[in-house]
Amino acid sequence: MLHNILIAFLILFGYLNVFCSGIDSLSQSQFYEKVFCDDDRLYYSNKHIVVDGEIYLTGYSRSSSAQMSDVLFMKIDSSGSIEWLQEFGGIDFDEGFDLIFYNNHFYVCGIKEFGDTTIQGDIALKLTQYYLLKFNKNGQLLWKKTYKVNSFGGARNIVAINDTIILGGVSSNSWDCQYNVVLTDTSGNKIGQMEIGTSCESPNTNLIKTNDGRLVLLELKEYNTVLTKLTSSGVLIWTTTYENLCSKIIELSQGGYIMIGSKKIWSESSKDIHVVRLGTLGGIQWQKKFGSQSYSENVLSIIQQVNGDFLLGGYRLIYELYNNSFLFSIDLNGDSIWYKEYGQGYRSEISSVSEIAGEFVGCGYFFKNNNASVYLINADSLGSTDTSYCYEPMCIPPEATYSYGGTAPFTITFINYSKEVSNNYWDFGDGEYDTITNPVHTYSDTGYYNVCLFGSNDCSTDTSCKDIYVMNVGINNGYYSKDDIGIYPNPAISFINISLKSQLDANAIIYNLIGETIYEIKHSFFVPLKIDIASWKSGVYFLQLQIGDGIISKKIIINH
Repeated sequence: MLHNILIAFLILFGYLNVFCSGIDSLSQSQFYEKVFCDDDRLYYSNKHIVVDGEIYLTGYSRSSSAQMSDVLFMKIDSSGSIEWLQEFGGIDFDEGFDLIFYNNHFYVCGIKEFGDTTIQGDIALKLTQYYLLKFNKNGQLLWKKTYKVNSFGGARNIVAINDTIILGGVSSNSWDCQYNVVLTDTSGNKIGQMEIGTSCESPNTNLIKTNDGRLVLLELKEYNTVLTKLTSSGVLIWTTTYENLCSKIIELSQGGYIMIGSKKIWSESSKDIHVVRLGTLGGIQWQKKFGSQSYSENVLSIIQQVNGDFLLGGYRLIYELYNNSFLFSIDLNGDSIWYKEYGQGYRSEISSVSEIAGEFVGCGYFFKNNNASVYLINADSLGSTDTSYCYEPMCIPPEATYSYGGTAPFTITFINYSKEVSNNYWDFGDGEYDTITNPVHTYSDTGYYNVCLFGSNDCSTDTSCKDIYVMNVGINNGYYSKDDIGIYPNPAISFINISLKSQLDANAIIYNLIGETIYEIKHSFFVPLKIDIASWKSGVYFLQLQIGDGIISKKIIINH
C-alpha cells in the first residue's frame, strides 16, 4: 500500500509541470522567451547580472491583492530554469534595484519603507531608507541592513571599490531631492555619507565605477543631462551638461562613454532612442537617433559586447495600447546592425541586458491578464529566438538532504535539512516508510540500509539517498549516548572543546542548520579536540561523531 503511495507521490510531484491558469507550455529550446508566472503574485525584474554563465536578478514581488512588496533575488541556471528564488520584506514596500558580485558575494541594494509616516501637504507618506542585502554565492542571506538618508531615500545604484560598498540614490526631506551616496564596508557597517552632483529632478540617475577606480554620475536637471566624474571620496574631477535627456551610461573598453535615453519629439507624441558617444573627458564624439513617428521607443539598458558593438534593451509603445520589448544592436559608429521585438500583443519590457558566449540575454517583466511576471529572453547573435514566449511556474525546485544519528540500539533519528520542500516521503530501506519531517525509526536487525528521502513541491521532486549501518555495539552500557560527548563551553564564543569518554578515534563532522558541512576531522580523543570558531556565524550547529560504525550527535550553539 505504502509503495503505491510512493508511486503516486512521484507521479504527482515529480513529473507534472504546473503552469499559470489557462496557459500552455512550449517545449524547451536553445533560444527562447520565457515568462515565469504565478497566479497569485506579481513579479518584476529591475536588474540582472551574469556570473559563471548563470543569471542572477533582483526586483520586487507582491501579491495581487496587497500594496506591500518584497525584494526579489533569483537565480536562473544556464538552461533557463529557476534554481532558487528568495523574497525579503514585511508589511511595507520594499524593492531591489541593483546588484553586484564582489569578492565571491552578492550585494543587492534597494529601498525599504520603515513604517513611520510624515505629512507632505495633504498627503501622508511613509518614510523610506537605503536598503542593502548580502548573500553568499549559494544565495544564502548573510545579513540585511538599512541606512537613513533624509526622510525619503532609496539606493538605486551599487558599486564596490577597494572593499568599500557604495550605494547611490535619490533622497529628500520634502519635494526637492539630492543624489546621496552611502559608504559601507563589506560587513555593512556605515563608514560615510556624502551628497554629490546637483539637486535632481528625477530618480532616473545612474552611478558607475570607471576602470581607473573613479565614479561617474549621470543625473537629470532642467531637462538636461548632467554628467559628473569624481573620486571615490567625492572629489570633483569634471562635470558637463548636455542638452538632451539620458538615463544610462557605460564606460567603453577603449575609453570614453556611451549615454542612452529616450528623447521626446515635441511636434509628435512619440519618443526616439538617443545614443551619445563621449570622449574620456565627456566631449561629444557623435550622437544618433533611432525611432519612428508612429511609436515611442523607450531604451532602458545598454552593454558593450565582446566584439565592441553595443546591445540595447527597452520597449516600444504601440499607440498607447501595449508595448513590445526589444533588443537593438549598433556598432562602434552608432550605425544600426539589427533590431528585434518580442512579446507581441502584450505589455512587456527589457530592463537589463547581458551577453553570454556570443548570445544575448534580456530580462524584465511581462504583463498579461493583470498579472506581471519575470520575463527572460535568450537570443542568438542576431537577436532571434526559436519560439514565441512560453510560460513556466514561478517556483523553486526542491533540494532534499538529511543527516542522522543513533541514541539507542537499532534506533536512528533522522534530521531533515531539505529546502523548498512541501512534502516528504521516507524510505528506510527495510520495507518501512513515513511522511513526517523528522522521523525516528527503529530497525529490527543490524546491517546496512539504503535510506532515501523524497522531497517535493509543485515544481518537481528531489531525492537524497544514503547507506547507513545499524549495529548493536556501543560504549559502556551497550550503545552510544550523547552523554559520552562533552562540549564546552556551549554556548560558545571563540572556541569549543570536544571530549569523548571512551578516548577512541572518531570522525568529527559539524553541520550547519541547512546541512552543509562546516568542519570535518579525524581525531584521537585521548586528548580533547579544540576548534577555533571565531569566524563562524552565530547560530545552531550539529556535531556528529562517527566511532567505528556507530554515530553520536549533539547540538552546538555559537553566540558571538
